[in-house]
Amino acid sequence: MIGRSPGTNLRARLSRRGKIRFFTDTAASKVTFNAVAGRTYHIAVDGRDGAAGNIALKVQMHAKAPTNVRAIDGTFTDKVRVTWDAVAGATSYEVWRSTTNRASTATKIATVTATTFDDTTAVAGRTYFYFVKAKSAVGASDFSGGNSGHRKQAPPPWSVNDRDNDKDKDRDDDDGDDDDDDND
Repeated sequence: MIGRSPGTNLRARLSRRGKIRFFTDTAASKVTFNAVAGRTYHIAVDGRDGAAGNIALKVQMHAKAPTNVRAIDGTFTDKVRVTWDAVAGATSYEVWRSTTNRASTATKIATVTATTFDDTTAVAGRTYFYFVKAKSAVGASDFSGGNSGHRKQAPPPWSVNDRDNDKDKDRDDDDGDDDDDDND
């Protein structure tokens, strides 16, 4: 025997083949341990006094935080485009936005299934910081690193009359008289 869980009847025994075997004096038991992604676990169950049983092992892992979050700086006048790398096991992504580079001050603005989001509610000329979380069946990941982006300000509108008036001013000969000829 290599150990006994304090306060329970659960004991562990190292087999001749180097495997850890858990057993208990009660009819049902529960074993909890921290699993590591990518590692294979072999669990053997022996029943008390020769009884046999079945074991079901379900390992659920939170998705990792997205990487390479990029918010486009001033390319579009109608949106800020945010992109990131896909995360294995993610079923959707939460996009968060803040006016500071702190995820703790961010507000969730969307949940999407793609790895691109267009923020059409961003105010032109204002810088925002974007953070993304990956969601899986277990829950949401930690925040990604933040990246800043902003909408480009649209050029001021010009009317046809404004351009025509500017052209007329350029044609004025500035000689002080009202005529258009140069014969004095």
